[in-house]
This record gives sequence, structure tokens and C-alpha cells, in this order.
Amino acid sequence: MNTGKQTVFINENKKLTLLYPQTICSQYKINEKAKKSIIEKVKILQQYFQSPKNYKEMGNLLTLFESNARVENADQISAIELLNSEGKVKSVKQHKIEEFNNYFDIQYVLTEWPEYILLYSALTGYVTFLELTKNSANKWTLGKLDTLVNPEFKPLLIWKKFHWIFLIFVQGLILCLLRFEKAIKMNNLNQIKLELETASNLMIGAGSVMKLAGSYSRKEYQEQILPTMKPPNMKIEGFSGLMSSDHAYLVTLWKQNKKNFQNLPLSLQPQYETFLLAYKIMASSHRNICSKFGGGEVGGSVKHPTKNALLALEKIVQARWQMINPTHQSVHEWMEMMNDPRELVQTGFKNHLQLLLRTFNLEL
Repeated sequence: MNTGKQTVFINENKKLTLLYPQTICSQYKINEKAKKSIIEKVKILQQYFQSPKNYKEMGNLLTLFESNARVENADQISAIELLNSEGKVKSVKQHKIEEFNNYFDIQYVLTEWPEYILLYSALTGYVTFLELTKNSANKWTLGKLDTLVNPEFKPLLIWKKFHWIFLIFVQGLILCLLRFEKAIKMNNLNQIKLELETASNLMIGAGSVMKLAGSYSRKEYQEQILPTMKPPNMKIEGFSGLMSSDHAYLVTLWKQNKKNFQNLPLSLQPQYETFLLAYKIMASSHRNICSKFGGGEVGGSVKHPTKNALLALEKIVQARWQMINPTHQSVHEWMEMMNDPRELVQTGFKNHLQLLLRTFNLEL
């Protein structure tokens, strides 16, 4: 950290604990004994959303989660399979998944109490977000990101920890899609509508997280971050977010829901259009960060060092677009988000918590 001041919650050696994506369920049955404990923790988390300044209690709650969740490390689970844009099955190699997890300090676990891990990761992400943006009370000005993040932290820590939050929202999207698919089978239109709305807010939040992850200069990125993603600091070449198991599983779910997107009833078209717009916003944020740090130039990308990374990214974006928009539906033009990205991340966390309450079948 630049000032040498020690903060309580952001520890460069701490790992983010997540459920292995293929073990996430659309709904969890919680026994009565566990339900009381979970409700207590959810209520505390809701209080933090209303008054996010009581860091001592947050630390105590994090400790409680760690003691409640019985886990074992699951990093060695086999490589994840996914469908590419042509519908063919391919695998993300296990050593690449592990390299991605090691770089971003992530551990995936198997547990008897998955609901605790889902809540624990949400709380960890939210506390991390508050720390990252603490002491940055500057007003939001379009295009001015550098003043929104705590100046106490170095660019590499900002880069890694905002990626934590992005992956937490991706796991929320996985939950949404699983619940969306189940609601389609049950023809529950209200549930379908709710999951589409939640997914939209999570994608907009994820796009805002990507913006905040780039809250420093291009020079700082090239000198302090880019070298950490290349050999000899990495065991492999071509480091990329495509090595994330969460990303791979999300893409698979998008692909297998293609017919569901195609056959949505007219009454859900407004929510579906917002969902498509949210994807565009998220993709645009990714493109903007790539461009800011030289992705449009040869040598500006780790994944594509000899060509224009922006063009390669655009191909990926279009492939994903075809998965969620199989009918080639046109959507209204949109402008760059005018809202403060911090507020949109907050909204993402609030929607994520409500999603967990539905997943646990809890009403507060």
C-alpha cells in the first residue's frame, strides 16, 4: 500500500472463497437449525447496505462465516467443459484454471453448507468494495475514474480485488440463469421476469466493476500490472479471463438457454430488452478498459501480443451476443452510463442478496 497504513479487511494474502460453479444449485433446502443463523447474518448484511460504516461488526461477521462453513479445497476438480459459439464442446484446461485462480487469489471449495459460502463470498465482496472506495468521496464525473478508488491502494491490488467482485457477480448470474431455466420449465412468468431483472442489474454492476478495476493510468497498468500476467511471473503465456471456470460455465448456460431466450412470451419482452442492453453495457465496459490500456495496439494485450486485442474481443462479444439474442432482436441505442459506477455496484450487491434470499427460500 502506498502510505504504509494497514487496513483491516484487504489483505494481499487473503483468498476469495467461492463455490465451484458446476455445484451451484437453483435452490437450497435449509434445515431449521441453520435457517436461524443464516437469517441473522442476512439481516446484518442488509443493515450494512443501509449504513456501511461499521467495519468492526463486518469483521466479526466474516469470522462467523469462516467458522460456520465446513469446506474442503476443490481446486483439483477436472477441467471444465463448455460450448463454443459453434456449439462444439471444448475444455478449459485445468492448469489454466489453476493459474487464473492463483493469480487472483481464489479458492473453490466443496462444502456441506453451500449457502454459507454464497453469503460469505457476497459479504467478502461487499466489504472489499467498501474498502476499495473508502476515502474517495469525490463526486462522479463522466470519464473520471481515478478519483473514485481509495488512493491508499496500489494499482495491482485494485486490479485483483475488483476482479473478485466481478466474479461474485458472475456467480450471481449463474444462479439467475439456473433459476431462469427452472422457471421456464414451470412456466412461472413472474419468476422469469424477476430473474431477468436481477441478471440485468448484476451485468450492469459487473460492467461498473470493470470500470473501477481500471482506476489508474495507462502507464501504471503497463509498468505495475501487465508484467505480472506474463512469464516469468506466470507459468503460461496468453493469460486471460477466458481461463476462469466461472466464465466458462456462464457461457455454457447462455448457450443451453438459447431456445429459452428465443421463445420468451411477448409480455416479457421489456425485461428481455433490458437484459440485452445490460449485456451491451457490460461488454462496452470491457472494451473501454481494453482500449484504455492499449488493447487496440499490437503488443498491448497479454492474450494477443501480436495483433489487435480489441478486434479479438469484439469477436468474443459478438459470439456471446448470438447466444443470448438468437432471434437477432434489435435493441434501442444507448449512451454510456451516466450514473456513478459506485452506486451501480451497490445496486448489484443488493440484487445479489435478494437473489440469495430467493435461492434459500427465505422471506424477511
